[in-house]
Amino acid sequence: MKRSLGLAIVISFFTIQPAHAMTMEALLQSSAKHYPSIQKAREGVEAQSGKVQAAQGAFDWELNQRSVSRVSGFYGGDYSDSKITRRLADSATRIYGGYRVSREGFPVYEDEEVTLSGGEFNAGVALSLWRNRIIDEDRFMFRDAELELKQRTNDLLLTQLGVQYDAMQAYLDWLAAGKAVQVVESLLNIAVKRQDGFTERVSKGDIAEIFLTENKQYLAKRGADVNDAKRALDNRATKLSLFWRDADGKTLVPSHKEQPKDFPKLDSFSINLDKEIERAKLVRPELIKVELGLQRERNKLKLNENKLMPKVDLVAESAQDLGTGSSNQARTRGGVEGKIGLNISIPLQTNTGQGLVRQSAATIKQLEQDSRLLNDQIVTEIQIAANNYSVASKNVVLAKLESSVAATMEQAERKRFDSGAVDFFVLNMREERAAEARLKLIDSQQKLWRSIADYYLATLQADKLLR
Repeated sequence: MKRSLGLAIVISFFTIQPAHAMTMEALLQSSAKHYPSIQKAREGVEAQSGKVQAAQGAFDWELNQRSVSRVSGFYGGDYSDSKITRRLADSATRIYGGYRVSREGFPVYEDEEVTLSGGEFNAGVALSLWRNRIIDEDRFMFRDAELELKQRTNDLLLTQLGVQYDAMQAYLDWLAAGKAVQVVESLLNIAVKRQDGFTERVSKGDIAEIFLTENKQYLAKRGADVNDAKRALDNRATKLSLFWRDADGKTLVPSHKEQPKDFPKLDSFSINLDKEIERAKLVRPELIKVELGLQRERNKLKLNENKLMPKVDLVAESAQDLGTGSSNQARTRGGVEGKIGLNISIPLQTNTGQGLVRQSAATIKQLEQDSRLLNDQIVTEIQIAANNYSVASKNVVLAKLESSVAATMEQAERKRFDSGAVDFFVLNMREERAAEARLKLIDSQQKLWRSIADYYLATLQADKLLR
């Protein structure tokens, strides 16, 4: 997945806000850049990339130099041997080439060190015909490190999705809390203004003092509701500060002035369950993580099965001396020398290998069951998210209707009261019901956006979540 590592719900979903308002885009960009767990996951990818490079070192070219010089004794003879060697990463093959040269004077029992005056050039290849042919420790470590790097990259995506999803939920909570404060404050303001009016009317004898006393009760209740709503807003702003950070990564608590005017307006939104379920099964990071774990364990199984096999290694080498020497040396060392060797090693007992094979086979079956369960869970999550959206969208329509009707009833009751009707209890009940309906609308709008976020997360729609 070649994408930038920030998560943002489609920006077209959000209404244009005042310049000072915090937008979802700004919040998600901030958390994507500065949130500690995302930064930690990025460093984990970098660390694992270093591990891959280190494992690749098993297949680097290597230069070996051996020199011997006699400093005392009857015999002379200096000797130098240079060799460059490399393991091939895609096969059980080692290639090498070298040059060695000696100066005369070696004892007969070190005759193999003697070369002609121009030295000897040699090259060879060693390969495994049975054990280590398909896989060996070095190739396993390199492949395993590469797969772990893919896992770390996938874990980074999972971390980003989790953080950005939480950031969005925190934003919606904060936004809803701000709207709730507006509702209860407006209800309190009505009681405050009414108290002033009642005080004047009681002093003139227009109404009984009991109305003033009863309104004090509503003042106290609504004042407490405002305090509770502000406490909830402060708490949600504090929680939101985990994701809202400055350029140095320090948390910032948003003020009420940064609240957007309203919930975003929803553009077109459609659901294609069958298509999106099948797609999600291919791209969900949780499934990719299990699949990578299966690949690693299958490689481990191959390595453990490899330990049960006999070791049969073939070595082929060619050498050519150049220059002059004694007549015997020229005769015995002239021309091209070729050698082939075969080394065989057969394990007589394989308890360790058999035990490791059984262990890997069982682990593979466990991971296969994990994959099966995850597939079932993904289907369930998507179906639930789609159902939640369907219900939430219907509830928003009903909540708007309920709020509109409640507002109409409130206005009608206020006109009756102002015209001389004295059922003050009914008027306050209508005001309370209207406020409850507005709070219910706020809650339904919040649930609608939660369901949208849940659906995009469950289906991992990259064009909606990642950019």
